[in-house]
Amino acid sequence: MPQVLKKGRYSAPSVLTAASKIKRLSKVIPKRMTAPTQKVSPLDEIRHKEKKHEEFLKEAFDLIDTDKQGTLSLVDLGIFFKYLGDDLTQDDLIDIMNQVGANIDDGMKFEQFATLMR
Repeated sequence: MPQVLKKGRYSAPSVLTAASKIKRLSKVIPKRMTAPTQKVSPLDEIRHKEKKHEEFLKEAFDLIDTDKQGTLSLVDLGIFFKYLGDDLTQDDLIDIMNQVGANIDDGMKFEQFATLMR
Protein backbone atom coordinates (compact mmCIF):
# COMPACT_ATOMS: atom_id res chain seq x y z
CA MET A 1 0.00 0.00 0.00
CA PRO A 2 1.47 3.38 -0.97
CA GLN A 3 2.33 5.67 1.87
CA VAL A 4 0.13 8.74 2.08
CA LEU A 5 1.68 12.06 3.00
CA LYS A 6 -0.13 13.59 5.93
CA LYS A 7 -0.59 17.24 6.56
CA GLY A 8 1.77 18.81 8.99
CA ARG A 9 5.38 17.86 9.33
CA TYR A 10 5.54 15.57 6.29
CA SER A 11 3.09 17.26 3.99
CA ALA A 12 3.86 17.55 0.30
CA PRO A 13 4.67 21.27 0.46
CA SER A 14 7.10 20.76 3.34
CA VAL A 15 8.83 17.91 1.48
CA LEU A 16 9.18 20.11 -1.58
CA THR A 17 10.50 22.94 0.56
CA ALA A 18 13.00 20.59 2.17
CA ALA A 19 14.03 19.26 -1.23
CA SER A 20 14.61 22.78 -2.53
CA LYS A 21 16.67 23.60 0.58
CA ILE A 22 18.76 20.47 0.08
CA LYS A 23 19.26 21.37 -3.55
CA ARG A 24 20.41 24.86 -2.61
CA LEU A 25 22.67 23.51 0.14
CA SER A 26 24.21 20.95 -2.19
CA LYS A 27 25.49 23.83 -4.27
CA VAL A 28 26.98 25.54 -1.24
CA ILE A 29 28.24 22.62 0.84
CA PRO A 30 30.97 21.41 -1.52
CA LYS A 31 32.44 24.90 -1.56
CA ARG A 32 32.37 25.14 2.22
CA MET A 33 33.58 21.60 2.86
CA THR A 34 36.58 21.70 0.59
CA ALA A 35 39.83 22.23 2.40
CA PRO A 36 41.02 25.79 2.23
CA THR A 37 43.72 26.21 -0.34
CA GLN A 38 47.12 26.55 1.16
CA LYS A 39 48.46 30.04 0.74
CA VAL A 40 51.52 30.09 -1.46
CA SER A 41 54.25 32.48 -0.58
CA PRO A 42 55.39 34.87 -3.31
CA LEU A 43 58.81 33.21 -3.25
CA ASP A 44 57.28 29.75 -3.81
CA GLU A 45 55.18 31.16 -6.64
CA ILE A 46 58.29 32.59 -8.29
CA ARG A 47 60.11 29.27 -7.90
CA HIS A 48 57.16 27.46 -9.46
CA LYS A 49 57.10 29.84 -12.42
CA GLU A 50 60.86 29.51 -12.86
CA LYS A 51 60.56 25.72 -12.82
CA LYS A 52 57.81 25.83 -15.47
CA HIS A 53 59.90 28.24 -17.56
CA GLU A 54 62.91 25.93 -17.25
CA GLU A 55 60.79 22.94 -18.35
CA PHE A 56 59.53 24.94 -21.34
CA LEU A 57 63.09 25.91 -22.33
CA LYS A 58 64.25 22.28 -22.03
CA GLU A 59 61.41 21.13 -24.26
CA ALA A 60 62.25 23.85 -26.81
CA PHE A 61 65.96 22.93 -26.65
CA ASP A 62 65.17 19.27 -27.28
CA LEU A 63 63.05 20.20 -30.30
CA ILE A 64 65.77 22.44 -31.76
CA ASP A 65 68.54 19.87 -31.18
CA THR A 66 68.12 18.00 -34.46
CA ASP A 67 70.94 15.49 -33.98
CA LYS A 68 69.94 14.79 -30.34
CA GLN A 69 73.53 15.15 -29.10
CA GLY A 70 72.59 17.57 -26.31
CA THR A 71 74.07 20.62 -28.03
CA LEU A 72 72.88 23.11 -30.61
CA SER A 73 75.04 23.63 -33.67
CA LEU A 74 75.21 26.79 -35.75
CA VAL A 75 72.81 25.15 -38.19
CA ASP A 76 70.33 24.36 -35.38
CA LEU A 77 70.51 27.97 -34.14
CA GLY A 78 70.13 29.33 -37.66
CA ILE A 79 66.99 27.25 -38.25
CA PHE A 80 65.61 28.26 -34.85
CA PHE A 81 66.09 31.98 -35.43
CA LYS A 82 64.79 31.74 -38.99
CA TYR A 83 61.64 30.10 -37.60
CA LEU A 84 61.32 33.05 -35.20
CA GLY A 85 61.54 35.42 -38.16
CA ASP A 86 65.20 36.47 -37.85
CA ASP A 87 67.35 35.59 -40.85
CA LEU A 88 70.75 35.82 -39.15
CA THR A 89 74.09 35.50 -40.89
CA GLN A 90 76.70 32.98 -39.80
CA ASP A 91 78.67 35.82 -38.17
CA ASP A 92 75.56 36.82 -36.18
CA LEU A 93 75.14 33.24 -34.98
CA ILE A 94 78.82 33.01 -34.02
CA ASP A 95 78.46 36.26 -32.04
CA ILE A 96 75.43 34.83 -30.22
CA MET A 97 77.33 31.67 -29.33
CA ASN A 98 80.29 33.71 -28.10
CA GLN A 99 78.02 35.89 -25.94
CA VAL A 100 76.86 32.86 -23.94
CA GLY A 101 80.31 31.24 -23.84
CA ALA A 102 79.54 28.41 -26.24
CA ASN A 103 82.31 26.80 -28.25
CA ILE A 104 81.45 26.88 -31.94
CA ASP A 105 82.91 23.42 -32.53
CA ASP A 106 81.20 21.79 -29.53
CA GLY A 107 77.88 23.62 -29.87
CA MET A 108 75.64 25.36 -27.38
CA LYS A 109 74.66 23.42 -24.25
CA PHE A 110 71.27 23.69 -22.58
CA GLU A 111 72.52 25.98 -19.80
CA GLN A 112 73.91 28.39 -22.37
CA PHE A 113 70.68 28.25 -24.36
CA ALA A 114 68.69 28.97 -21.19
CA THR A 115 70.96 31.97 -20.50
CA LEU A 116 70.39 33.21 -24.06
CA MET A 117 66.60 32.92 -23.72
CA ARG A 118 66.36 34.75 -20.39
